[in-house]
Amino acid sequence: MYSPLQRKRSDVNPQRRTPKENEMNNLLLKLNMKFQDLLSREEGQDLVEYALICALLAFGIVSGMGAVAKGIDTAFSNVSSTLGSYTT
Repeated sequence: MYSPLQRKRSDVNPQRRTPKENEMNNLLLKLNMKFQDLLSREEGQDLVEYALICALLAFGIVSGMGAVAKGIDTAFSNVSSTLGSYTT
């Protein structure tokens, strides 16, 4: 006779399972179905994609601020020197 963990495949019969074995089998089946459902969902992927796009935009904006600030400073300096030359 085999222990419950050493049963032969031919000995495993759904009609001969104990209620505890049936309960465990049902729980494992439900767990498998939940994992399959989680793997098939795609809603979370959209959120991750939007977060990556926002991070890329923020990085581009922050890295471009130095050049924009220098350009604005140069433009106002040119306007200031032009207006200063008209008043003298």
